[in-house]
Amino acid sequence: MKDVTVIVDEIFRVITLTTKPGDKIMFIKFDDLDMLDFFENKPIPIGEECEEKLIYSIEDGCQFSMILTIDAYAKTIDISVGYNNNTIFAGEFDKVLEIRINEDVLFVEMEGKKRIVLKKYPCLGVIIENT
Repeated sequence: MKDVTVIVDEIFRVITLTTKPGDKIMFIKFDDLDMLDFFENKPIPIGEECEEKLIYSIEDGCQFSMILTIDAYAKTIDISVGYNNNTIFAGEFDKVLEIRINEDVLFVEMEGKKRIVLKKYPCLGVIIENT
C-alpha cells in the first residue's frame, strides 16, 4: 500500500488516500505547499468546488509571466509563458502523473517518461524533456 495526498478544496484541506501497489492513480499528485512556494501566491480555483481545477500564476522582475492551470482529475495541465503581456509559449499537456519541486525548479512528470521543467531563474521558462 502507498499513500497519496489529495487537495480537496481552496481552503487547502488535505486528505490521504491509500492505494494498492499497481493501482493507477486517477489524479495528478502534487503538494500544495510546494506549489505555493514556487508560485508565491495561492491558486485560483475554477469550476465546481470538488472538480480540483486550479490556476497558479507568477511574474518576475523582467516582465515575464507564467500561468499554470491544473485539472487534477483529468490529469491535464495548461502552461502559458508571456513577455510584456504577449504570449510567447502556450501548451496543453495530458497524462500528467505528478508535479514536484526541487529548489526553484518545478518538475511535471508525465506518462511515457516525458517531463516538463518550469524554472524561475534567471527568468521564467519551460523546458520539455524526453527522459
